[in-house]
Amino acid sequence: MVRFFFSLLLAGSILLAQSPSSSQTDPADPAESTRSAEIDAAHRAKAASIKPAQESRNPFVVFQKGLGVWNGMQAGAHGLSLHLGGLAVGSGLAFGPEYIYKTGDLYKPDLIWDSYAVASFQTYYRLQTSLEAPGLLGGHAFANIEGVRFDYPRLAYYGPGPDSKKTGRTDYRMQDNYADFRAGYQAGSRFRIGILGGFQNVKIGSGTADQYASTDATYTVAEAPGLDRKANFWNGGFYLKFDSRDNPGDAHSGTFLYSQFQIVEGSRKRLGGFNEYDFEAHHFFHFWNKRRVIATRFKTSLTTPKRGTFVPFYLEPRLGGQDDLRGFRPYRFYDQNSVLVQAEYRWTVMEPLELAVFGDGGKVFHDWQNFSLAGLEGDAGVGLRVRRNDFVPLRVDAGFSREGFQVWLIFYNVF
Repeated sequence: MVRFFFSLLLAGSILLAQSPSSSQTDPADPAESTRSAEIDAAHRAKAASIKPAQESRNPFVVFQKGLGVWNGMQAGAHGLSLHLGGLAVGSGLAFGPEYIYKTGDLYKPDLIWDSYAVASFQTYYRLQTSLEAPGLLGGHAFANIEGVRFDYPRLAYYGPGPDSKKTGRTDYRMQDNYADFRAGYQAGSRFRIGILGGFQNVKIGSGTADQYASTDATYTVAEAPGLDRKANFWNGGFYLKFDSRDNPGDAHSGTFLYSQFQIVEGSRKRLGGFNEYDFEAHHFFHFWNKRRVIATRFKTSLTTPKRGTFVPFYLEPRLGGQDDLRGFRPYRFYDQNSVLVQAEYRWTVMEPLELAVFGDGGKVFHDWQNFSLAGLEGDAGVGLRVRRNDFVPLRVDAGFSREGFQVWLIFYNVF
């Protein structure tokens, strides 16, 4: 822009100097001509010294855009920021530092290192670091490895199965260290196939909440399998993913399909020997130029324990909370299998605000052979979302069920 103005100024000076009427009516003064030549030379030297603006490679460039939650809302997020949330439901307000480092193009990086530490005033904490290579083999392959340590001192357990009682609320403490690896092949922009593997070290203890009884003092080992022992687990499997959504962070059209199989092996006798099958599907119907959307979701998780073994209760599928049965308390239902169906009608009131009405239905059950959509627990509710840069940084949902109502303030979209 500066060069443009100097060029205009220079061009104007040349035109005036070459104008016939000017030369005939105002003969040039030698001293004035010398001064004009000096000015022109200075302008040319200044213009030559100006270099095109370069994209900053400073790893702390995010400070120039504003420190805080905006880091996760920008495709080219890079540097130090504030990480909000990421802990178990019931932890209260959680935040901490996050550092993201990328090599190559910020929007299509070759390598992404992401690390953060989050804690809450309720003494929950989580440490996580990951390394991702999203564009191997010319963008046809990918790999990701991550390590996590967390300590959640008060997780809810209401007893096993769909008939557990709201009054059966207890608490347990879960301390976990795990490492996870995923790699695979990407065909085009929509289809992925990959393998996964990991190691997990789990310790279960007494909950620390004063207002609730501890799980180990209320339920037997038969009612909460795996409650009495510390264990390690190895897992391995594969997955398939198809994604045609227009924007995964705030989809208004398209389909998402995900299927995963994994084998879990425990280090202790009779503990953790099971297969797990997961399937999830989303579809988005849109109209009125995508300002009205009907979003649907189906999800199921099935486990098949090997003969003589069981699934530890803390690794069982569970329902209840901000992402599934939103009218029920967090982790309200536990069992070896689960199924969930959801639908939302979303409409943009005015940018960036979006309203929604929703319904959720789901249940847990013990034997996978009893899979059906009969007897689902249900809820309904309304929600408000704040959208920014094709992402939903803030969601408020109020869900109503036979057990009362729940209000959720969440920093990501539901699906």
